[in-house]
Amino acid sequence: MAITSYDNLIGLISSSGFQNNISFFKLGIAANAAGQWNSLWTYGGQPGPGVRAPNGATAPSGGIYCYSHPTGGIYFSGVSPLQRYLTTFGCTATTSCVVMIYDRLWMANLQLTAVGVSGCVLFNPSGTLPRYPTDKGLQAWIEVTVATATTAPVLKLSGYYNQDNNLSVGTNLTLPATATPIGFMAQLPFGSGDYGVLGITGIQLVTSGTAGAANLMIIKPLAYIPIQPNIWNEKDLVLQFNSLPRIYDGATLGIAYLTSITTATNFYGQIRTVYG
Repeated sequence: MAITSYDNLIGLISSSGFQNNISFFKLGIAANAAGQWNSLWTYGGQPGPGVRAPNGATAPSGGIYCYSHPTGGIYFSGVSPLQRYLTTFGCTATTSCVVMIYDRLWMANLQLTAVGVSGCVLFNPSGTLPRYPTDKGLQAWIEVTVATATTAPVLKLSGYYNQDNNLSVGTNLTLPATATPIGFMAQLPFGSGDYGVLGITGIQLVTSGTAGAANLMIIKPLAYIPIQPNIWNEKDLVLQFNSLPRIYDGATLGIAYLTSITTATNFYGQIRTVYG
């Protein structure tokens, strides 16, 4: 089933009660620098802290699907044959920032201490991803889970399937500091002309540090919201943005923010969904 009109949506909420109102609160820590993305995955609050992807993960493709590991994110159980959609996203924070809410489709552990090409994250994109298997807007990111040391690591996608399911090679990403802290998050650059990823066949560590680890992820951004300090901002994804992003059964949503200063930032927010 799908929502076919605004009247249909209002009816589902007012008459059928097919909605979810979910609040979140996250305690942040100091960021590495202004103008960088930081993940709230490992931070305390509600939901609680998530975990680092294990080495030698046993799920298909050598990574772990986050719908099987919901701790740390906002988890959605199944409503099939109904379909669930995100209708509003509101948030406030203690510093100026931009907050992103996204679907964590897949992740695998990445050690940042051994130069070379990792084969532990290989997977075939054909039907492998649990959600959005043909979506052209998926992105590859890393989030640091163990702080780096001595040398700023440099890495790149040594092989990935782009938005058109063609094999491609990315360009270098240099972490911002020799001691890049836990929580730093960055998108891995694609090759020229590419703007999406359907699968990853390898990750190359060009330059290593003496310490450091990260989650390598494929994500689907769902909504962004700009925040002024301690002022509530809320976006209507039905009428204001006309996006109404779908939240699939088993989705685990993560929260990240783009910093304006390095001060530790706390977050409170709410998302509303409707299904029908």
